Amino acid sequence: MESIGILAALIVIIIMINRKNSLSLSMGSGALIILVASGTAPPEAVSVIFQAITAPETVDLVLIVGIITALAGLMHRNNFFEKMVEALRNLLGNDRLTLMLIPGLVGSMPMAGGAIVSAPIVDHLGGQLNLSTSRRSAANNIFRHSWYFIFPLWPTFVLSTRLGGISVQELIMVQWPLTVAMLLAGYYFVMAPIKGSVGKTAETRVRKKTGKTKIAEARTFTKYCSPILVSLLLHLAFGIHLALSLIFGMGLALLLEVLGERRASFRWSRVPMQILRDVNYDVTGAMLAIMVFRAAIEQTDTFELLMLGMLDLGVPLYVIAAGLAAVMGFVTGQHTGTLAIVLPVMVPMATAAGEPVAVYVMVAYCFAFLTYLISPLHLCQILTNDYFDVAVLQVYRIYVPVLLAVAATAVIVVLLSGVS
Repeated sequence: MESIGILAALIVIIIMINRKNSLSLSMGSGALIILVASGTAPPEAVSVIFQAITAPETVDLVLIVGIITALAGLMHRNNFFEKMVEALRNLLGNDRLTLMLIPGLVGSMPMAGGAIVSAPIVDHLGGQLNLSTSRRSAANNIFRHSWYFIFPLWPTFVLSTRLGGISVQELIMVQWPLTVAMLLAGYYFVMAPIKGSVGKTAETRVRKKTGKTKIAEARTFTKYCSPILVSLLLHLAFGIHLALSLIFGMGLALLLEVLGERRASFRWSRVPMQILRDVNYDVTGAMLAIMVFRAAIEQTDTFELLMLGMLDLGVPLYVIAAGLAAVMGFVTGQHTGTLAIVLPVMVPMATAAGEPVAVYVMVAYCFAFLTYLISPLHLCQILTNDYFDVAVLQVYRIYVPVLLAVAATAVIVVLLSGVS
């Protein structure tokens, strides 16, 4: 009965996600099905859900993700990202390098459909470089997502550290080769084959006419990027709790707003309500539902027995994790939801076997990410391909060697780590 319940839960989650239901509703529904199938009595089920929601790690995760999305909303509302992008374009003065960095910069904070923000800039620079529309589309997605393996303010990254019971630094240390591989492969397979100007951009020439120096552009970029930089510095360098570090970053963003173009209309009394409006409740709600789903999974041993059966057949745990993550990532078009299903089952098994948990989290993270990236349901891909008016198969031909390079790098990391 438990096996049927888990299968039904996965099917329901996939169908609901495919029908554009929120991730929180999809994962919550799956959790309820699993609890019912496992024979959990209603009072006990309520207790399981309540304990999952009120657990310190759940509160910590929801708080962090809520603040991250609020900070992203505040910066977006004050055009910080647009100013950062403009300053970076002028500072670099190189079309190829700018095209590679802009999508990642725009994607540094969680915004629904953020790929469409960088698409016009990639389109403009790609035109100057004689880049085909399919390559522009691929470049926008590849370079937007290259940093997801190491950027600690991305909600899925935060979730993975919590589900894996590892630190931000541990996950960065094991995943940085994936970012390097994706950037290098992206440059070689997307940028290197093209012919076009690699010299000064039009913006650089304008800057020379206006007398604006690179130092001034660097100052502008640092100014509007400072809320993110301060948050990262306080957490990674000084060990301050991520939520508190983000609050400092938000305070700095508010100060820049007070001193900026909107200072005449700024009112401190409006700040609390504005911050609450900036929070992305879909994302924070998803984190809550995922923790409930994990608690429901812990009420059954079906997943564990299935994996143990495959292990008895000689299939390594990291291969099982990679395969399950890859299938779920492609079918759901959800990176976060996939990890919410895979990690709660895989991590305890890796821990019990005395294996390096961070490596197993990396495997699930990587292969869920790679198939999520090319999934027809992936919102960034849908919006980008629609903007450039290209078919998904056109960009697949460009994606494939890049994704194979990342997958090969992940395999190398696993082999060098000595896992069994």
